[in-house]
Amino acid sequence: MRRKRPASVKTKRGDKRTVHLYIKKDALVPPQKGTDKEQAKASRSYEADYSYEVIKKAADGSTQVVEKGKSERTMEGDAGGSEVQGIGIIRTGLRKIDHEKATIEVIYPDKTSGTLELRPKETKEQFHQSGEYGIRVTLTEIRGR
Repeated sequence: MRRKRPASVKTKRGDKRTVHLYIKKDALVPPQKGTDKEQAKASRSYEADYSYEVIKKAADGSTQVVEKGKSERTMEGDAGGSEVQGIGIIRTGLRKIDHEKATIEVIYPDKTSGTLELRPKETKEQFHQSGEYGIRVTLTEIRGR
């Protein structure tokens, strides 16, 4: 797509003249480091199913599940969350995905975050820096769209 942009140009005689420049729309935005169009298309060609459990650590070191949830047919960039009584809102989102692994980002109520890199049928836990609560995520499946 092209668009017109007027510009003033001085001629050799010192006259000012308006000319219209045609600039490609994509040329106005510099490319992001490490990304290209084909990579973006490829990442949207996979989707994942995962489940999560918000866990709270007891004084004796054991963990207790206080909230459960799942996300199905999630594509890169999709996010969601749940309100947990006594903790706040914990959000999860799928940041990267390919045919063999997915990276899930967890954002805690105080805006700190962490990531979990999972393969299908794998489960990982991550606790908040306070150590009082955390999340356990299980990646159920990755499939092409």
